[in-house]
Amino acid sequence: MASTKFKAEKPASDGPRYPTEDIIQGPFSFGPCGFLVNQIPRESAKSLKRLLYPEMFTESRTTKLIQDDDTVIDASWIEAQLQHYGIQCRPDIGPFKAKALLLTSLSHGLCDTVPPQILKIRTILQEKFKAALNDYDVKYAAYQAQLLSNRIHKFKACGTPAEEAKCDTSLFLRKRFLDENGNPEMTKTPDVLLLPGFTDKRQTLTRMIERVPALHIAFGDIVAIGWNRKKVNDLAVRINKDYKLSHDDFTAPSDPDRQMMDHHVLTANIRKDRKKLIATTLKSRELEALNAFDPGSDTAGCYIIKADSIAATWPELSDNMSLRMIHPGRLAVFDLGIIAGLMVLGRSATAVAKRIERGNWSNYDEDTDSDSDDTDDFPNTILTTTGTGPSPSKRQKLDHARRLHFRWRGYNTVSANIMVEKGGWLEFTNEVATAFEGRIEVELLDGECGFRGFRVPGAAGQLTMDWDELSAVEGGKKGEGVGKFVW
Repeated sequence: MASTKFKAEKPASDGPRYPTEDIIQGPFSFGPCGFLVNQIPRESAKSLKRLLYPEMFTESRTTKLIQDDDTVIDASWIEAQLQHYGIQCRPDIGPFKAKALLLTSLSHGLCDTVPPQILKIRTILQEKFKAALNDYDVKYAAYQAQLLSNRIHKFKACGTPAEEAKCDTSLFLRKRFLDENGNPEMTKTPDVLLLPGFTDKRQTLTRMIERVPALHIAFGDIVAIGWNRKKVNDLAVRINKDYKLSHDDFTAPSDPDRQMMDHHVLTANIRKDRKKLIATTLKSRELEALNAFDPGSDTAGCYIIKADSIAATWPELSDNMSLRMIHPGRLAVFDLGIIAGLMVLGRSATAVAKRIERGNWSNYDEDTDSDSDDTDDFPNTILTTTGTGPSPSKRQKLDHARRLHFRWRGYNTVSANIMVEKGGWLEFTNEVATAFEGRIEVELLDGECGFRGFRVPGAAGQLTMDWDELSAVEGGKKGEGVGKFVW
C-alpha cells in the first residue's frame, strides 16, 4: 500500500530559499518559467501562425485570442523564436529581414518541431534545475525536521480533534488515520470522526484527505471523516437536516435530482448564448469555429457521473460520483464510487503517453501545448458538427472527433489498495462539452465499465492527488517517485 506524505506548512521563520534563479547557458535558460531564450518563451507553430498571420484567422475564438494576446512582436522576440528553432542568421541581420526569415521558416515547416541540438540544451539545463530543486527538498526536509519537535509540542496541547486539525493538519492525519510510514491505518479511528466548529482549513484538509486511499470527508455544519463512505455521507446528511430545523439560512447539499436540474439549466443557457452568437455571425468560417470542439477550453469544469453497473453493485458508494477537469483536456480527478484517482487525457494514446512522460501537471511549460502535441492531440483542422458535412473521403477522419483517451491511476475506496490500470476514453456528446459517454478499463468492474458525465455549475478546484504517489504496482506496494516530504 503506497504511503501518503504531506509537505508541512511552511513556517514564517527563515529556511532554505526555493530556487527561483534560472540555470543559464548563453542566451538559453531554464527555471520556474520553463525553457527561455533571452527570457522569452518559445511559441508553437500554431501560435506563430496566429501571431504572424492574423488575417488568416477569422474564427471568433481565434480572433479573440489574437485580441487578448499580450505578446510583443519586436526584434528581440523574433530573434528568440529563431534561436528556439535553431534557425541560423547573421548577428547583424535587421529586424525586417529577421521577420522575413521567421516567416519563410514557418512556411517551410522548420518551426513544426524543435531540432535535436536545442532539445539537448534544454535537457541539460532542465536536469541542472531539477538538481537544484532536489537539493532544496533535502535542505527543506532537514529544516522541517528541526522544527518538528516544536510542532509536536503545540499539537499535543490541543484538546479536541477539531483543535488538532486546525493546529496541524498533517500531524492530525498521522495521529488519527495513518501509521508511522504514512500508510492508511483503519484501526486507529474505525468510526466516523466529527469535527464540530472546524471551519478555517477545510480546503487544506480536503486536499490531504483525497490523497489518502479510502479515507472520506463530508461537509455540513460539522465535518465528518471516516473510512466508510456511506456512513460518512449519511451522518453528514443527518446532521445537516437536524441543523436545518433551527437555522433558516442553511442550504442543504444538492441531491442528484437537483444536480441534473442544474446540468440542464447550464446546458440550456450555453445553447441560448451560442444561438444568439450564431444569429449575428455571417462568415462561414466563423460558423465552423462556433461548432468546433476545443478540448483545451470547452471541457473545463465539474461533471457529475452516472454509472448503472456501479450503482447496481455498490449502491452505497454511487451517490456522489464526479469528475473534475483540473487542466481541461489534460488532467482530471475522478471519483467512480468504488475507485477514485487521476486521469491523464489526450486526443490519442500517443499524446497521453507524452504527457505522462513529461509529468508536469500543475505548471505546464511551453512544450506541453506545442505542435508536437497538437499533431496527435488537438489537431489544427476544424472539426464541425453541422452544415453539409465533410466529403466522403474526410468522414472517416471525423469519427470520434470529440473523444479524449486517458490512462489512469487510483485506489479502491474501500480497501485502499492502489490500482494502476490501463485506460479508457471520454466522448463528449456536443461541441460545448456539457455531457459525455465514457468507458474505463478496470478488472474490478469486469474488465471495463461504462459511465456518463453531465457538467454542472462550479469550478474544478485544485489538484488534490499526486500521480507519482499513485505509481505503486497493483496490490499496494510502495512505488517510486513519492515526494520526500516530512511531517
